[in-house]
Amino acid sequence: MVSKIGFSSLILLAMPHFLNFTKAGTMDAAISFFILLMLYLFWRGQEKPSLLFICGLMLGPAYLMKGFAALLGPIIIAVFCLLSGKWRTLFKKEFIFGITAGLSVAVLWHLIQYMLAGPEAIKSYFGFHILERAMESIEGHTGGINFYQKAIFNKNKPWSVLAYLSVIYILWAVIKQRSREALLLLFWIISAYALYAAVKTKLHWYITVSYTHLRAHE
Repeated sequence: MVSKIGFSSLILLAMPHFLNFTKAGTMDAAISFFILLMLYLFWRGQEKPSLLFICGLMLGPAYLMKGFAALLGPIIIAVFCLLSGKWRTLFKKEFIFGITAGLSVAVLWHLIQYMLAGPEAIKSYFGFHILERAMESIEGHTGGINFYQKAIFNKNKPWSVLAYLSVIYILWAVIKQRSREALLLLFWIISAYALYAAVKTKLHWYITVSYTHLRAHE
């Protein structure tokens, strides 16, 4: 177990795209940590429900890192629970209280912004940074449906080959081994890629959030 984690960590740190933007201090690397932590706590929380509270609570700092992208964590958890028959987990009091506390952090942040800068700050955040970036290509940052696929491959050579092989292995584990761990990783991959592919403004470092799950099943 420890050797696998160590090997996966070394491979992740060897990926130039992830390493460069982590060293640059971008919020994409930080939110990768919180989403990974959220999913780890969720997985362990199925046996130890108290961890589900901390899992939901992590939505707060994740939101402070990257705003609405933090919802990727709860989305992955919800999709996994619904499609794997674990939907009751979503209604455990520990998880509900944790998510509520995490959302409270996000709401409090917006209230403080409103008090300091007025309605213009809220309008700028939701209008420009959320809606416009999602619906339009801002500042010429365009790309097709395979934009991030090419970014992962071209910016991480030669390790990008391992990333694509890991996806194949995860699919094999889901189909042949009926692995629930692999199923969670598969939903993580699909959700992350679908979210950023759907956003019209394309910036190649957005996809660095996907590198942690591509390494998680090494």
